[in-house]
Amino acid sequence: MDRTIESAWRAVGENDPRKLVEARIQLHWAVQPVMAFADSALVRLPDDSQANLGWSDDLEAPARISHHVATAARDMPQSAAFSRLGVLDVLSSTTPRPSGRKRNISRHLTGLATRRGEKGGLVGRQRPYGFSAGLRIPDMTLMVFDEGGAIAESVSLDGQTVDSAISWLEEVVAARSGGPPERPIRIRDYEMPEHPVAEGAAFVLDDPAAFAELARWFASGNLVLKELTSNDRGWAEVRCWPHHLDLGTIISLESSGDASSGRSIGVGLSPGDASYPEPYFYVNPYGLAAQPADGPALESGGRWHTEGWFGAVLTATAVVANPAGLQESAVMSFLHSAVDAARNLLTA
Repeated sequence: MDRTIESAWRAVGENDPRKLVEARIQLHWAVQPVMAFADSALVRLPDDSQANLGWSDDLEAPARISHHVATAARDMPQSAAFSRLGVLDVLSSTTPRPSGRKRNISRHLTGLATRRGEKGGLVGRQRPYGFSAGLRIPDMTLMVFDEGGAIAESVSLDGQTVDSAISWLEEVVAARSGGPPERPIRIRDYEMPEHPVAEGAAFVLDDPAAFAELARWFASGNLVLKELTSNDRGWAEVRCWPHHLDLGTIISLESSGDASSGRSIGVGLSPGDASYPEPYFYVNPYGLAAQPADGPALESGGRWHTEGWFGAVLTATAVVANPAGLQESAVMSFLHSAVDAARNLLTA
């Protein structure tokens, strides 16, 4: 079910983009159970797209609070059809919160998110019985949606661990489908940023403003990427890839339209990584005969990254240097100039 609601650019820069690292790494780990919820149940596709996530601007909590998992939903096997491309009700959970954590913290986060209109998050693909999982980013709440897209169950990740989040998801599946998952829900064993949660520590959501700022970056990134790709059907659907947590798309320059081989251009938003500790937009030309020492001039303060990988980059610092009303146009100018430059480099 498509839960996307179109919206305007969300002004960014209320929080220093270089100080989002702690929240970003916790978010990176929190997304893994959401990915695993679908990935563990669906057929693995050649491009691994069964594991990716979509952005939704509005993952709203239901008006009625439910304290119980409903009876098993009807059997609705979900095909793993190819498609390219944070959620809330802290009072409705079948899993007890870990001891030592207070509910009033989560209620504070809930209130903050609601007051500021921050309801966006990432949603995985549907698994058998039509269930899907999502994460609303501002308050870091894990949710399960039913086959109609309505919120079925939710739990705050404040005080939870990766393992307890997965256990909670398995309990929801068992209660709603009449038995445990056919295959255990497991996160992938790929390289992830180091953090105490990787070793079993609990998520600690003591900086709600940072998570809300990350949500604004994802919301605005999703908006401009969809604007960029709207006039050319060759672009893949904008999706979030949980390994690197980047929101991106790709277009092939080959007549076959196959972006997995030959020349292509990848465009996206990274919330930050080992290359840059802050969010950044990127445009990467793939299939260059040789990496140039530099590239053509770029709009809006963009520059070419040449260490380890080659691509055009517009950092969050450069974006927030613009007044709020000019941020979107600055990003779009960068993206258009960088895509044109990448295309020229690949076709020269």
